[in-house]
Amino acid sequence: MSLPDTRSANRLGAWLKDQLSVNGLVASSPAPVWSIDELPDELQDRLSRLDHHLRGEELSFAPALRYAKAAEPSALRLLRRHEGLAPGAPAVLRPESAAHLEALTASTQNNGLKVASEAAIFPDVSALPVDLDGMKAVDVLSAPDGLVRFQAGASWDDLSVTAAEHGLAVPDKLTETYASPACAARSGFLKCSSTLDTRGIAAAYDVTLPPQGTKWLERLWLFRNEKKARRACELTCRNDQAVFAELIPAPRLQIAHQAGLLRLPRRYFQQPDYTAVRLVFEGPLLAALCAEFAASWPLESANSFQWNNRPIPSDQQITNRLLEAGATVVSICTRTTFLSLPSLRQNVVDAMKNAALECSPASPFVPLIMDAATFAGGELTLSITLVAPRDYLTPLTQWQAIYAAGLAAIDGLPLAAPEASPHLTEESPEWQAIRDALLDEQGKLRPAPADGVVAPLAPARNHG
Repeated sequence: MSLPDTRSANRLGAWLKDQLSVNGLVASSPAPVWSIDELPDELQDRLSRLDHHLRGEELSFAPALRYAKAAEPSALRLLRRHEGLAPGAPAVLRPESAAHLEALTASTQNNGLKVASEAAIFPDVSALPVDLDGMKAVDVLSAPDGLVRFQAGASWDDLSVTAAEHGLAVPDKLTETYASPACAARSGFLKCSSTLDTRGIAAAYDVTLPPQGTKWLERLWLFRNEKKARRACELTCRNDQAVFAELIPAPRLQIAHQAGLLRLPRRYFQQPDYTAVRLVFEGPLLAALCAEFAASWPLESANSFQWNNRPIPSDQQITNRLLEAGATVVSICTRTTFLSLPSLRQNVVDAMKNAALECSPASPFVPLIMDAATFAGGELTLSITLVAPRDYLTPLTQWQAIYAAGLAAIDGLPLAAPEASPHLTEESPEWQAIRDALLDEQGKLRPAPADGVVAPLAPARNHG
């Protein structure tokens, strides 16, 4: 990972300080060393027995691989590595095929361990993640229908080479957004017809690829007005004019601009506070150009302009720059619909903001929110990112508390109440009666009775 130059780092730090309304941020470079794991003796024994039964590199204890493949959100993995915290996985399984994955899973369970099948913010230390990079097989099931099956570890080059041999085309855009074909299939950008699971792990995907000659045109429009950008992006998605649409919030572009990852256009003395809409059109060249022309009318009528830029920096690049500037970055994604998008966005943002402020009650600040949306394969995905000053004493606890609050808002569930302190005394019956009279079941203040009306109240204690 390359470090930013001093000038860009200072510029980003000054911009963040102004956005967060703080006196300053403590910049930090990635930790040169990491903490030593302190695994329970029983878990260590089970890992030793499993390592004894497996051969070669089937089980890896390499710290770099454990950081990269831990079954937790990517932003949390980056935070652990930057701060030098212990990786979120004690070891990593490395299969080379679906049958090999089945055998490794069975051996792991026979030794009293589990296999992590999905990301978690509080990972189970006894659950081992799986590195699927060794599973790279690509098979063409039906060339006339464009049906291709690839394993989860296949790269874009692996898929492109096999597809070209059978007269099929593979997207050459958004490779910075989707690091692998598996990521693109899960998002809906690749037309995935089915997913092949092995012991709960997505090991292979069946996708439909178009014939050779298909082109993908990527275009980006910049808006001064955020509301107009949201409306134009939604209209394009509803009309199904593009195979991929993304709303990029202004703060993300500003962070990339301040960090020197891209250079936004300036107009006179105006700040480059643009909101961007990125669209990808698919089809034969003439059809793709026609689709672009049709989509450009509602976009440019909203006072936007097309910008030919270099690729938008990835989420990982943005997160690394913010971590180096002294911030913590918490991102949460969920599938939604256009109808429920506004209320869901507001609920998640409020919950994450409140959790961030509660984590730092002695240091007031204003959390920075970036809410993006992507539309691919007929699915709308909302992505909300919160940026806050990092708590260097408990960075992991701070991150997990904010993320848990966002998840609770998505599920519509209240956050679990913290355990009561054993030093607190029990509330008397009198105070319980007063509390019940003033507050409802949700803990909110009851409305006052109308004038001349006295609400009947139960006595605080029955004196007999």
